[in-house]
This record gives sequence, structure tokens and C-alpha cells, in this order.
Amino acid sequence: MTKRTTLRFFLKTALGGISFLVSLMSIAMPNWIERIFYVEPDAGLGWTEWGWAISLGAAAVVFFADAYRLRSRRNEGASA
Repeated sequence: MTKRTTLRFFLKTALGGISFLVSLMSIAMPNWIERIFYVEPDAGLGWTEWGWAISLGAAAVVFFADAYRLRSRRNEGASA
């Protein structure tokens, strides 16, 4: 694996991890936006946080899948 591919792999893995953690935070604390920013974009109903949770969960899946693809490509090149 080249240095650039290794950097891309770790970057995508880190971004996937951060996205996953923020998604979990949105599920665990459904009013975190109100607590941190002192605004209520959805009048305290929690729809904004659920949108963030779903979006960031999807982003985490995409980042992890791409990191897996990079890792698999590396393993195929090493065995050839």
C-alpha cells in the first residue's frame, strides 16, 4: 500500500469513527443541539437531531465501506 493510500485509509476510517460517534451522541442525547448552541431549530421535538443521526450514520457506513474497499484492494495487490 502506498503512503497516499495508507493516509486515505486512515482518514476515511477516522471520519467514519467520528461520524459514528456523533450519530450515537444524537441518539443518546436527543436535545444536544439545544444544549450546545442554545437554539431550538425544531421547537424541541428532536427531528433535527434524528436527521443528524441518520445522515451521520449513513456517512459512517460510506466511510467504512470505502476504507474496507481500499484495504481489500491493498490485499489483492499484495497476493498477486
